[in-house]
Amino acid sequence: MKGEERKILLRKIGMIVFLIMVVIGFTIPSVLDNDSSPPLGVEPRVCKSDSDCYLMCEDIPLTILCSQNLCQQNSCEEMSGYPYNSTPLTFGLSVSVNGEVIDLANRSSSLDSFVKFSGNQVQVYSTGVPLRIVLEKVGIQLNSLCLTVNQQYCSNSEKELKMLIDQKQAYSYENYVPQQGEQIELSYS
Repeated sequence: MKGEERKILLRKIGMIVFLIMVVIGFTIPSVLDNDSSPPLGVEPRVCKSDSDCYLMCEDIPLTILCSQNLCQQNSCEEMSGYPYNSTPLTFGLSVSVNGEVIDLANRSSSLDSFVKFSGNQVQVYSTGVPLRIVLEKVGIQLNSLCLTVNQQYCSNSEKELKMLIDQKQAYSYENYVPQQGEQIELSYS
């Protein structure tokens, strides 16, 4: 019997050592991984207008651009591709479809702070903002072949999409960055 009791005792000791090792195996990694730094990536923020994207950085409010329904800056540490300027760039913009001029001011939102429309004048409160983003603020899409205003109007054998800058034909369309005082005309007819 002594031999069997000894085997049972060794099994019990072995089981206790095994359980202790399991407990240590699960607790030591969590103790060692006590890094409380925030995650490296910041989750993108969904937006409908610029007012959805404000950030407070060191108790200073930052105005952030909303483009393609995403805030273009999501944390104070990120760099903004389009920093807000208090002095706007002003230019003229006219969009017409089949001879009918589109009222851009009525299509714009008062919640957008980067692009403001008044009649055919546009004020952009940043530098380097392409025409694609300006038109996005009034629900219009543009490329070299098509203009989308409630429906799509594409160049074909009967009708043509034209872009004029100061009365001269231009071909950069949605990628064009407007300059101070220019007159830009988009027409489909």
